[in-house]
This record gives sequence, structure tokens and C-alpha cells, in this order.
Amino acid sequence: MEKNKELHLIIYNKFEQDPIIKKLITLRNDELDYESIKITYFELCRGLIEEGNKNKWNGNLLYKYIAWCLLNEENVFSLMYEKTERKEKEPILEMVQNDINTIKELLKIDYVGIDKKLNTNLLSSLFHYNYNAEIKEEDYFNKVYEELKNGTTKSVVQSIIEFYYNVGVGQFAWYKGFRWSEEGISPIEAIEEHKFIDLIGVDPQKKKVMKNTESFLEGNKGNNVLLYGDSGTGKSSMIKAVLNEYHDKGLRMIEVYKYQFKELPNIIRTIRERPYKWILFFDDLSFEDFEIEYKYLKAIIEGSLEKKSNNILIYATSNRRHLITESWKDRVMGEDEVHTNDTMEEKLSLSERFGLSIMFLTTNQKQYLEIVKAKALKEKIDIDDEKLLRLALQWELQHGSFSGRVAEQFIYTLKGKEHINYKY
Repeated sequence: MEKNKELHLIIYNKFEQDPIIKKLITLRNDELDYESIKITYFELCRGLIEEGNKNKWNGNLLYKYIAWCLLNEENVFSLMYEKTERKEKEPILEMVQNDINTIKELLKIDYVGIDKKLNTNLLSSLFHYNYNAEIKEEDYFNKVYEELKNGTTKSVVQSIIEFYYNVGVGQFAWYKGFRWSEEGISPIEAIEEHKFIDLIGVDPQKKKVMKNTESFLEGNKGNNVLLYGDSGTGKSSMIKAVLNEYHDKGLRMIEVYKYQFKELPNIIRTIRERPYKWILFFDDLSFEDFEIEYKYLKAIIEGSLEKKSNNILIYATSNRRHLITESWKDRVMGEDEVHTNDTMEEKLSLSERFGLSIMFLTTNQKQYLEIVKAKALKEKIDIDDEKLLRLALQWELQHGSFSGRVAEQFIYTLKGKEHINYKY
């Protein structure tokens, strides 16, 4: 490979725009003076350490980072093979192999010579980095890493294809939950780990949600879902459990706020062609009578000239059965009686557009105490049952509800007291 500042890649053209890769390319330039080598080299090592710690990598950080860049780039090749089986002898593969050959040449950096010139062993040590020996690498990612280190160009390409097919491409491969912002879709790095087994006292609701979601994942259309009812009864936890239970089956979720509803067409256009199953999550959904954002939601649910996407559903939670506040003004029949009726019908019918509406009620005392016991067990709180339940009932008297949320707050408070050796 010619030792200049450009790689001239055909398919992976974004690769050489990466800041860390730019440092690597610069170090291939034999005409660099000592000071430039030193600055570039230290910046390269610093960047690799930051990425290694952020991603909890062990082993050769340079090769890990190269593999990470290859697997995250969205290009014509990666999107062709994302979750899709294709023939291995397609014309694009030759161009990909040329790119991989170029990248492998880039990796033949004389790090020993640079270390010796600068009187360090920085990069050498980063080839045997140990963030945490107990961390297990993702199998498909690790295979790309190993092939990049030791394999042929063809085996590298094949391992990349396997990753795209089995895991995905870019941020949708690495993350399961997302939010919408001005920059577009961005990942939520820490998702609350609610599971179905943690949801107590809502078995009928749980079965309906699971059945609908599993049908959707099997390729059926599925229903948009509205979970409504009293506050603190597990509606939001149920939706989070859906994501945690089914993300390994290709489910991804995007949280959208009410003020972003006018962006719904853009969100849908962004994701509809990606081969995942998508849930748009609207939490605590309700509208006052003066708010008009519900019209955007209604248009998406009912459809327009644009074809509906079979891989997108809406899951929403609300404390109201009817999502839009009905004002007294709506009920007063004036001169335009037909218009008044139409307005009321439009507002009251939004919740009916959800194919599956599921009610959540506040739990009774027995269910509340069952939730308390289950959460205490999960949090490994060392206290006998009699004292636990007595304290839980005292807590409920102060907070006025037998809801799951009150039970959870009680357990977190109890755990905090345990941490400071509090005597119950």
C-alpha cells in the first residue's frame, strides 16, 4: 500500500474519515518529523484506550477497533447483507475484498520501531490490553476480530457477512432501545432490566401482550397496543419487559415523546426498510383538549396514501381510557351541532384505533405484598418475612396505594437502609 494519507476505499469509504483511523494513516507517512510522530502516536493510543474502556475490550485494541469500525459502517454492502441471506459470489464482494486487503496493509504498522524511536512501549502494550478478564466478547464480533488478525481476506469478509446477517449493522446491532432527537435516531445505552417474571399480579395482561408481540415477530401484522389504567400498576414496566425479552429475536424499540409526533412520518421512513421489528413506544400518553398532536398519531395509525409498514407497531401507556380530555364546551350543542358531534367523536375515537387495549388496575393488599416479597428476594435484602410485610404495610399507609410502584419504592428505600447497616 502506498504510504500516503488516503486509502481510496470503494465500499468502506467512511472508514478513513474516522478520527482514530486518520491517526493510523498519518503514521504510515515516512516523511513525518519526530514531533509529528510523537503527537499523532500518543493521540492514537489515547483514542484506542478510551474506546477499549468504553466497550470493555480485552486483547489487541487496534484490531478490535478496526473490527468495530467495519461492523458499524452503514454502506451499500452492509445494508445488503443485514439480516438477509444472499449469494456469496455477488460482484460487490470483489470490491469488498479489495477494501479489506487495503485495510489489512494499513495494520502492518511498525509499532515496535515507533515505540523504540519514542522510547515507549505504548502501542505494544495496547496489543495485549486487559480491561477485565471476566468479560466475554460477543461471538460474532470476536470472530471478525480473530479473522482480521490471523485469517485470509476471504475469511474476514465471510465473518463480516455472518455478523451482518446474525446481529445487524451499526447502532441497531449493538443497542435495543433508541430515542428520536434532532440528529435522528440515537441509542439508549442503559435500559431498565425489567423482565416478565418480575411483573406480579398482571398475568392476564402479560399473556395478551406476549401473544401479540410474538405474533408480530413471527411475521404477522400484530395490533397496536394501549395499556391504560391507574398510575404505578406496571404499564411502563410491561413495555420495557417486552424489549428485554424479545430484542434477541430482532425487536427494536424507539421512545417518542408527544411533542415529537409531527416527526412520526420521518421516524417511520428512517426505519421501515431496516429488517427489524420495530415498536414505537409512547409513555404516559394523553392530550388536553387544546392539543392537536393527536392528529399526527391518528394519521399514522389510520394510514394515508403511503403504504403502512408491516414491521412497525405502536405500544402506548396512559392513565386514561380516552386519551383526549373531553371539555364541557365539546358537549354544548350550538348552531353547528354536526361539527360539535364530529369533534367529540374524533377525540373519543383515538383510543379505539388501538387494536388491543388492556386495562391495568391497582393491586390489592395480597398482590402488593407478593410484589414486595418478590422484589426483596431479587434485591437480596436480608430480613425475615414477618418484619418485611409489616414494614411494607406501614409504608403503604404513608403512600396511600397498593401499587407496584409503591412496592418498588419501598424496596429501594429498604435496600438503602440495609446498605448503611440500618436496624429495622
